[in-house]
Amino acid sequence: MLVGAAVAGAAMLALVVYVSNSRSATAQALLLYSAVTIGWSLANFISYRLTDEVHILWAIRLVLFFASWHAYAFLLLALEFPNKVNKTKGWALAALAGWTGLVSALVMTPFVYERVIFIGPSSIETSVGWGIIVFGSTVLVYVSAGVVFLAQKLLRTSGVERRQYEFVFAGVAITFFFILTFNFILPAFFNIADLIPFGGLFQLPLIALTAYAILRHHLFNVKIAATALLIFILSVISVSEIIVAEDTAIMVFRIVIFLLILLSGALLIRGVYKEISQRELIEAQEKELELVNREQEALLHFLSHEVKGYLAKGEAGFAAIIDGAYGRVSEGLETMAKLALQEMRAGVGVVMGILDASNLKKGTVSYKKEPFDFKKIVEAIVGEMRTSAEKKGLQLSLTAPEGVYTVMGDDEKLRQHVVRNLIGNSITYTPSGSVSVFLGGKGGRVRMVVEDTGVGISPEDMEKLFTEGGHGQDSIKVNVHSTGFGLYIAKQIVEAHGGKIWAESEGVGKGSRFVIDLPTAA
Repeated sequence: MLVGAAVAGAAMLALVVYVSNSRSATAQALLLYSAVTIGWSLANFISYRLTDEVHILWAIRLVLFFASWHAYAFLLLALEFPNKVNKTKGWALAALAGWTGLVSALVMTPFVYERVIFIGPSSIETSVGWGIIVFGSTVLVYVSAGVVFLAQKLLRTSGVERRQYEFVFAGVAITFFFILTFNFILPAFFNIADLIPFGGLFQLPLIALTAYAILRHHLFNVKIAATALLIFILSVISVSEIIVAEDTAIMVFRIVIFLLILLSGALLIRGVYKEISQRELIEAQEKELELVNREQEALLHFLSHEVKGYLAKGEAGFAAIIDGAYGRVSEGLETMAKLALQEMRAGVGVVMGILDASNLKKGTVSYKKEPFDFKKIVEAIVGEMRTSAEKKGLQLSLTAPEGVYTVMGDDEKLRQHVVRNLIGNSITYTPSGSVSVFLGGKGGRVRMVVEDTGVGISPEDMEKLFTEGGHGQDSIKVNVHSTGFGLYIAKQIVEAHGGKIWAESEGVGKGSRFVIDLPTAA
């Protein structure tokens, strides 16, 4: 069971690391090391369960085959750790891989293990050839070189990175001491092979300490640990079934199942990791966008305040000229001052709209809510705007039957930003025809409808009508001074009073209806 847990643990650790950063040279080397470890451990286990001398011989050769690549994978891991990009020369890797391929082919011949003979119920005697020296020397050189490389890196580092190396180095030292002693020296030179089946167990120190380095010092991304744990448990169960299998065919079948579980686990972990990565990317982008928005709002607020100050001074100056504060002026200058004053006031209105939208978005707007007659402010604004409607040749009418129109709210904000805005918009965007205002009250609600025969609203424009800066496709052509904040402000204010606001239109050129629904005062 411990051997199975070690094999499954090696697989899960490598999968987690690889999926976290599949382009990392370290992750790729660890994945190779883990894959060879699994093959080597399974070969060890199979050699222990076999009873035929020929089968055992080939199983032992298979163990050495994987052992050759196991040593190569360890050297590669030592060379690349903890690099994200491959820093080892390509020709060096090719030479090492080529030599390892020759050695792994050699161990499958009688030049390494010639024969296996049973000398007891559970004991065997092996006969080795000269090739065992080649194999042993290669493994020894690979492992020794890997340990030296890790030691050099350990001595050159400090702080958190040094502690990472210390854990990995300790795991390497313990693991390879056990492997060389019990899986090579004792079987090859003293015919003591009883501990060969536990080769996979000897991987536990390296796996455990590397995992600790990852979890403790965040060497790799381990946010998919829960998924890896699930696959690990399934893998251990699968290995347990392999262990209790009594028939060779069943054992091979269960080994295939075990490998399929690992493959499925790799795909599952990769999918989970992609989902987590995408979510983290979205969250990071949202935070960045929020910061940019705050900075833009702060800048907009500052600029708007500054511009408002300059416009207010200009407004006061032109008002003083008109009022005669600078003495009698010519008729032409007075006319110019009146037009300039009108433009200045329009400019102040635009800036105030931007400031109000910014304050509403930040939630810094306060409301002075008191009971007032909503019908009176509608009548007053219709009266004020009738002149501008008549100048365009429009008929502006108000229909307001008797009833209770008392609303609890901020009289000024509803007057300026809601009622005046909606009626003014209808006048602006209606080239000819009429603007009709209807007022009614029923069921504890007050409803105002502004209906016009104007340019209408397209379905595309309807979607962004009440959004911040939401211009219609052709709205700028009709009203060059539009900021796109008017309806956004109106919506925020109406909703702050517990009401609703919406628009209706049958399409472009077919007019529009804007509706406000507010609760009456209790």
